[in-house]
Amino acid sequence: NRTAGEVRRVFNKRNATLAEAGAVAWMFDRLGYLSLEKSQGSEEEILEIALDAGASDVKGDDAIWEIYTPVEELYKVKSAIEGKGKTIGSAEISYVPKNTVKLELDHARSLFGLIEALEELDDTQHVYSNFEVDDSVMEQLS
Repeated sequence: NRTAGEVRRVFNKRNATLAEAGAVAWMFDRLGYLSLEKSQGSEEEILEIALDAGASDVKGDDAIWEIYTPVEELYKVKSAIEGKGKTIGSAEISYVPKNTVKLELDHARSLFGLIEALEELDDTQHVYSNFEVDDSVMEQLS
């Protein structure tokens, strides 16, 4: 009850609306998530190991490989990757958005403030969202 009150207070302070429990759950998939540094292997190598072990998707950005798995395959995929001498950065069950919403500067600024305030609460473990922000907007926010 204390945590719900604190979360409600953060939303009210930021002029945001708190939905009922489970109201936005349909917008996310519950998946296993692994990350490892790109220096751990090439795209072809990581793809082969991960997909053979049961992963559903592998994505890369500038620095890391992101591997998504069905929840029940998370530790099997993790073990397969570690078995090939790779070091996993993180392994967890996560909520991944099915679709994202692109934000402009004002909305991004407001949302980042809300997320920061929620993350500062003692009882907050994770904050999941479905937004997308262009690099140009991120530069303006910095």
